[in-house]
Amino acid sequence: MCRSVAGRTAARVRRGHSRTGAGRMKDAAETSDFIARLDCVTREARAEFDRIWSMLLDDADAKARFQGFMVETYHYVRFTCPLLERFEREIRPDNPSLADYAAGHRKEEAGHDVWMLDDLERLGFDRARVSASRPLRETQALVGAQYYLMESGRALDHLGYIYALECDPPREIETLARRVDLPVEALSTYAAHGELDAGHGAELRAVIDDQVRRARDQAGVIANARETLEFMSELVLALTVEPAGELSGRLSALARTG
Repeated sequence: MCRSVAGRTAARVRRGHSRTGAGRMKDAAETSDFIARLDCVTREARAEFDRIWSMLLDDADAKARFQGFMVETYHYVRFTCPLLERFEREIRPDNPSLADYAAGHRKEEAGHDVWMLDDLERLGFDRARVSASRPLRETQALVGAQYYLMESGRALDHLGYIYALECDPPREIETLARRVDLPVEALSTYAAHGELDAGHGAELRAVIDDQVRRARDQAGVIANARETLEFMSELVLALTVEPAGELSGRLSALARTG
């Protein structure tokens, strides 16, 4: 299905171009065959994520399960900047313009793990305990896969990870807060990302389309985007099916005392 969609889209691509800091970019209105395939594959994977996400939100213990997700969000967000720094270092010799983009993006992402700790503290969690806690194995797999790709000489694949996490930003935060029975102020990190990632996603699409040219690299970016969403689905499913007593015990161990 994705191949036919991409073929039809490619036939409509215009020739106009503009220039940005990452090099020569296609006009924002254009969609290349590569980006169409990337969109299609991630759309299918994201639909499965949305289905599992709805299961978590509809669960009788949605409040606790969502707080568990917030803790795991902290654990993978804390590696955003280290991963971008490693990505920048790996690609700079061959692609300095893309490395410059990564460096700029890393500055924009700095401190977002602290934002999540702030939100968790508003809910009564202890910052030090959350920071020292062991992430679920699904979160370890999500982050660890990126380091594996870097070590395997597939640094460009990391663009798929960024694409998967930033090109569908959080929306309707007030509605989400009501569904999980939490104060909207404690979801400020998600609200901020809903605003920031809208711009990041458009820029990233242009960067990926311009900088990822070889078929092997394009396939790697698409595969990593799909796998990232699959890892996220596995993470949310693990939180959804975790026995309520075990989840409660884990969260209680992270609570502020006194």
